[in-house]
Amino acid sequence: MRLDRWLALGLILICLVAALGNWLGVGRPAMPDTAARGTSVAAAGRPDIALLPIYGPITHEAQASPFGEGSTSSANNLIRAIRRAEQDKVKAILLSINSPGGTAAASQAIYEELMRVRKSSKIKVVATFGDVAASGGYYVASAADHIVSNPSSITGSIGVIIQVQNLTGLLEKIGV
Repeated sequence: MRLDRWLALGLILICLVAALGNWLGVGRPAMPDTAARGTSVAAAGRPDIALLPIYGPITHEAQASPFGEGSTSSANNLIRAIRRAEQDKVKAILLSINSPGGTAAASQAIYEELMRVRKSSKIKVVATFGDVAASGGYYVASAADHIVSNPSSITGSIGVIIQVQNLTGLLEKIGV
């Protein structure tokens, strides 16, 4: 076999091993991801703080992936956890955010629910940033009373991308 075929075969083999390792969960934390389920920190038998992790891409529904767990930060799960925190009469909600963002609609739904709870029940909301809190993650955090960020956290980029095609040349060619 020629050298270029051996290199191609080696590259394909490396890609297959990497995909299999990802699918089997090699390199994942030993503890299961608790994003969007929410936990409570209790004092004297009553929960005082609801901890809501927002890890990974933000979507409306949890997304499955053949190459890993996919998104666990679904707006529907987070909204349920926020409402449960309100029913439990917690004093504060702590958002632990490590997310590159997600869909605008899902991020907006979480933001609006946090704002509703802040206004109606006077629950304080604090957001903390992990490695990344960008785009939709930052949008959600903007509903908090306070944001705490590590100086090395990557944050920002609230915005919308729009792509517009310039078809003037094509339209001129076809006479439109």
